[in-house]
Amino acid sequence: QPAVSSVSSNPELPAAVAQDAATKLYGVMDRSGKWVVPPTYTELVNTDRFGGFQAKLKNDNSLYYMDLTGKNHGKVTHSQEKWDINSSDGHFIITVPDTSIRVSNDYGMLSQPIPDCLEFGVFSEGLAPIRSASTRKVGFVDTSGKVVIPCIYDYAYSFNDGVAVVSNIVDGKMKSGYIDWKGKVILPLQHERISTFSAGHGLIQTEKGFFYVDRTGKLKTTPAEFGEQFQEFSSGLALGGRKNPDGSMTFTYFDNTFKKAFSINSL
Repeated sequence: QPAVSSVSSNPELPAAVAQDAATKLYGVMDRSGKWVVPPTYTELVNTDRFGGFQAKLKNDNSLYYMDLTGKNHGKVTHSQEKWDINSSDGHFIITVPDTSIRVSNDYGMLSQPIPDCLEFGVFSEGLAPIRSASTRKVGFVDTSGKVVIPCIYDYAYSFNDGVAVVSNIVDGKMKSGYIDWKGKVILPLQHERISTFSAGHGLIQTEKGFFYVDRTGKLKTTPAEFGEQFQEFSSGLALGGRKNPDGSMTFTYFDNTFKKAFSINSL
């Protein structure tokens, strides 16, 4: 049996670097003891939590970036930068040494290059915002690296509770609205003060006051008995505040059916 020389920095990865006892070369072995990448490297060092490795071949002192399938993504040079962004759902957008931007999962499996990508945001609920290099507009890619919501917005924010905030600059002002996973506009991009979605509701503020917005785009008037100032839902409850005649504040928490949970008074 070959001696395992090191284990990936990600304990969830299904493989480890191993050295062949006969040839003294390195490869990658799965949990059953099967070589998934044959031992053909003089050096093989785990360098990131995506399952990517820096590798050296026999009679070649160059470093190469290799994924868990054994695919070589090109030379690594000191002048090249590589960065990554964490996410909440096991997928990441990274720049690999072939200078392309790709999606990687926890196991180092890389997508095809994402075309025309200048900047990118964090994956959430299976989608990540990207900015087009040619138009400077923002859309979304899925975990395969495919653009699934066109790059037509000036700004976009990660999905939360199945809804994302998107914005355009109109006459020098930021105008925002909501879209769903399919890119359908739930709330038109007409609002300057808007919150992220949670518990099935977003929150906007207009000249007429605060309104909660459901997934259909319907505006719900905030209950007057809960106050004049409101905050978005968090952990299943939203918060309203009312100033009392003596200067103190009463804060009321309520659920997404707008039923009161409890109130507290400030000193």
